[in-house]
Amino acid sequence: MALRSIAFEAQRYVRAIDHSITAAQQGYDMAEEAIALSSFAETAPEKECQEFAQGMLTIAIRGKDNAQKASEGFRDVRVKIEKVRHE
Repeated sequence: MALRSIAFEAQRYVRAIDHSITAAQQGYDMAEEAIALSSFAETAPEKECQEFAQGMLTIAIRGKDNAQKASEGFRDVRVKIEKVRHE
């Protein structure tokens, strides 16, 4: 029983790692977009800058969601493993 539970939690841990990697990539994408916007904003019309910024907001929201999923996943696995260890 404990082994099966630990194996299941290991799979959940891998999913949390996947969310963490995705969130990190989205953070990197945001930094790249901010650099591009800083150059772009000097010459582009305001409407285009606003559309660009809206795209950045979408990336930020996805990154936040993935970071939260990763955090919750890591926490949930840690709690479950501790319970199994003490059974």
